[in-house]
Amino acid sequence: MKYDFPRVSRSRLFEIDRNSVDVGDGKTAAPTEEERAWLDIMKSTDPERDKLRKKLSVCSFADVTEYNKESVTFTYDGVTYTIKKPANGFRVARAREFSKMDALEELNAQRQIVKGAVPIEKDFSGIDAEVINIMANVAENFFFTPYL
Repeated sequence: MKYDFPRVSRSRLFEIDRNSVDVGDGKTAAPTEEERAWLDIMKSTDPERDKLRKKLSVCSFADVTEYNKESVTFTYDGVTYTIKKPANGFRVARAREFSKMDALEELNAQRQIVKGAVPIEKDFSGIDAEVINIMANVAENFFFTPYL
């Protein structure tokens, strides 16, 4: 099976036997086909896969439940957050010249960050600092730096 965006859960990263030749079912230390595809991309030194490697690295620091070309969804403390592709990439890129937090603020101003199904407050009120940091890192790796 071909995976455009293979995924591995953060918890599985600690359990997987990366040297196993067996295909697992997600309950053993052997990686599943999708996990193996993720590991192969991350191990690759092919420059053509560099953008994809940066995007997929979000699985290593966030509990990603789903991602595609348009958005990344992760869970933190039982709450689901989704970061969507920038509506105005130029404004985000301009903000990114200053810092990734400025870029995240611009992305949020475009209403591209949602908690559950509701856009979060523009000033990030009610969101833990740790979640904001995870959001910044996810956005940085998935939407901002793969193209730098």
